[in-house]
Amino acid sequence: MKKKKKIKKEIPWDKLKTEDDVANFFDQDISEYLEHMNFVPMKFELLPKDKAVTFRMSEDLFEELKKQAKKQGIGYQKFMRAILESYLRKVS
Repeated sequence: MKKKKKIKKEIPWDKLKTEDDVANFFDQDISEYLEHMNFVPMKFELLPKDKAVTFRMSEDLFEELKKQAKKQGIGYQKFMRAILESYLRKVS
């Protein structure tokens, strides 16, 4: 396994609040922020989440959901949205 290199400069993720912020940031030369050995796949959720949904599930299912989300490195709610989005793309 390759050893990760120290990143030259941290990307200011906390300042990239909108799609325009992200686009403007990445329109510049970002080579000082990158080390090719440190690349990992990512998905961004930039659209607002404006509908709250509540439903019940078994404790076992919930714990497995959290466990799988943790393996993916994301929160369980984001993981649940990804599952739903994937299913809906498949059946559409």
